[in-house]
Amino acid sequence: MWNTWVTAPVHPRAPAETDAQRALRESAAREAAAARQREAEARARIQREADDRAKRLLVRLLSASQRHEMEQGGSFTVTAPSGNRYRIDPGRAGNVYRLGVDGVWIEKLCIHQEAMVPVWDTMLMQKLLIETAEGAFRSVANITERSGHVVGGRGRLDAQVLDLAEARRQREAA
Repeated sequence: MWNTWVTAPVHPRAPAETDAQRALRESAAREAAAARQREAEARARIQREADDRAKRLLVRLLSASQRHEMEQGGSFTVTAPSGNRYRIDPGRAGNVYRLGVDGVWIEKLCIHQEAMVPVWDTMLMQKLLIETAEGAFRSVANITERSGHVVGGRGRLDAQVLDLAEARRQREAA
């Protein structure tokens, strides 16, 4: 009895696939692959369109000198009300640099939204925050000094920080 249990197949063999079944299976696999390819192409097209819209918006909101800078090297400079100057490079994180009087960076700042958005939207958010709420920007940003020393921050921007910045701005205006 033991020999029967040990030598008996665990799963009975499936019947051999017929030519018609194989052709049907292969056809279904080709159709599924083509559908996945069409979906990937549609997602890529939507992403390109979103990137194009975001870049047009950013360029529209840049000053003439910032547009010129961006056309020349991809980056642009923003001056905060405090007088601090920042260079924003293309990128989503770790792309903002506070510049010294000589134009050399003295701090690298990392701040971005939690949601994945086009790079150009991130750069616009960074520009607007520096121009209107530099303190909130710096309180959230991960800041790395040129020496490599890291100074606080969370790096991710959330709605609560924006609400605090807006409340502070309203108090100062009153």
